[in-house]
Amino acid sequence: MHKISLLLLLISSVSLSAMELAEYSVQAPRCLGDLKVIAADDGFYVQKGDLLTRVQNHDVDQILKDARKARAMKALKNSYISVSQYSNGDYKLKLNGRLNGGGLIGANVGFYAGKFAVHFIGHGTIAIVSACTGPAAAVTAASLEATFLPVIEGASNIVGLAAGIGLSVATGPV
Repeated sequence: MHKISLLLLLISSVSLSAMELAEYSVQAPRCLGDLKVIAADDGFYVQKGDLLTRVQNHDVDQILKDARKARAMKALKNSYISVSQYSNGDYKLKLNGRLNGGGLIGANVGFYAGKFAVHFIGHGTIAIVSACTGPAAAVTAASLEATFLPVIEGASNIVGLAAGIGLSVATGPV
């Protein structure tokens, strides 16, 4: 209890307006253990257990410094802070962005557009090549379709997934 009261006294003496960042906003390697990052008027602090360590200004990402000064830490909701530790025990804070995603309609449109494009190109190529064989066009088309249909289908699924993921990220929530 004595350590906790000393910690609270230290935090209150450091700054009257310290704000602990939410857990989902902070990521650190497991080897560092359970950490909390505190943004105060005079800088950032990392709390590990009962130990409160000030992060040097040169070890804080410039965007984080500007956000803290402008009291806009809540505006960083689509980002997270990664914490790393030097061999001398000092911490480093870096701001990383999160990818948007979840655009269900965009994912479906992207998947089917990619799949259709590969089928159109593959089967269109077979039709053109078959037409060039003259009287043997029907037999050529049937043999080429039987040979390349599994390849075209596999390629269309891969391209469809890639296009679906891309359009899902592009149309997801901001």
